[in-house]
Amino acid sequence: MKAVGAEARAVSDVVSVLALANASVGFGLTSGGRVLLELPPASDLTARVAALWGREEATTLIALSTESDGIEVRGLIQRPDAAKSGFRRAHLFVNGRPFRSPALLASVDRGYRTTISEKVRPWAFLYLRMPPGTVDMNVHPAKAEVRFRDAAVVESIVEEAVRAALTSDSSAATLDTQLAAPQLVVREPRPPARAEHAKRRVRPPSSFRRTPPGPRVPQRPRTLPHPRALLPHRVRWQRRTHPPPK
Repeated sequence: MKAVGAEARAVSDVVSVLALANASVGFGLTSGGRVLLELPPASDLTARVAALWGREEATTLIALSTESDGIEVRGLIQRPDAAKSGFRRAHLFVNGRPFRSPALLASVDRGYRTTISEKVRPWAFLYLRMPPGTVDMNVHPAKAEVRFRDAAVVESIVEEAVRAALTSDSSAATLDTQLAAPQLVVREPRPPARAEHAKRRVRPPSSFRRTPPGPRVPQRPRTLPHPRALLPHRVRWQRRTHPPPK
C-alpha cells in the first residue's frame, strides 16, 4: 500500500474517468472527512469537464463529431491557441469503456499538424462507437488496451475528424486571447559610401591591364624524325641471311 495521499489521488483519477464515461451520472468522493470530488449529473461533456478542472479550461475545448465506415467519433479537443506543452489530459473511450492507445493519440496530433508545434500537447476527449466485432476488449489483463480489427482505418478517421474540427470558426482564437508578436530579426543598414570615394577612379593593377597584341611570328613546320634516329646509338641495322638448306 502506498501513502494515503497517493492512494486518494489514484482513486480520484479512476472516479474522474468513470465520470467522463457517464456524464449524466453524479459522482462523489471523500477521504478522511474531506470532499475530493463532488460531481452532480451534467447535461453534456463540457459541463462535466468544467466540474472536474474548471470552467476556464472547459471553454478552450471545441466539439468534434464524425461518422464513417460504421465508426462514430465524438468528443472535445482543445483549440490550438490554448494548447500548451507538458502535461496533457487525454481520455479515450470505445463503446463506453476507457482505454489507452498511444497510436490513436498520435493520430490526434497529426490532425493538429501545421497548426501547433510538435512540443505542444492539446487536450482530447474522444468517444468511439463501433460494432462489437471490430474491436477486441480482452487483449489486456486490466482491460486498459484494445485491439481494432483495422487500426489504420480508425486512426485515419480520428485524424480527419480532428482536422475538420480545427477548420471550424470555433477553433479560432478568442478576442480576449493575446497572441505574441513574431520575433523579427532586423539587420542594421550599412552606411552609404562618401562622395569622394564614389568619384575616385580605381585603376586596375598592371598585371590585369590589357596589352595590344603584337605581330605574329611564323613558326617553322615540325617534321617527324627518321625511325633510325629513335633507336639507341649502339643498335645497328643488320641484315640477317639464312644458310641454304642442305
